[in-house]
Amino acid sequence: MSGVARTIDRARSTAALRVLDGRGEHARYETSSRDARPRLRLVSEPPRDILVAGGDAQRRDTLVRELTERMPEGTSIREADATWQVLEHAPSSRLVMIAGEIEGSSPESVMHLLGSRHPQLPVVALGAAAVN
Repeated sequence: MSGVARTIDRARSTAALRVLDGRGEHARYETSSRDARPRLRLVSEPPRDILVAGGDAQRRDTLVRELTERMPEGTSIREADATWQVLEHAPSSRLVMIAGEIEGSSPESVMHLLGSRHPQLPVVALGAAAVN
């Protein structure tokens, strides 16, 4: 399931559009089927994208399912099963979770690769040994 993005949406009757105003703050315009006028609501943080990476589709699906149950509505979860996909989606992610090997690369080597390219990006390797 490479390159798939899932967004947690518990209230499907509301459409939302995020915009960035001139001051760099996020604003959210919402409309619902009951109210024809849009409502403006400030969003305190940018979208929370999580990248789940791993070569084992079943392990990725389990992690995505658990994240979907626990993360707030609006959280976007992307999946990657190849190293090039991890490198492509990492810059737009707020967190990378590595669930096992990716194309024969160890979780530790992918962590080091991401750490050198994106030093501020949080990366978690599940079930991996501690990396110094």
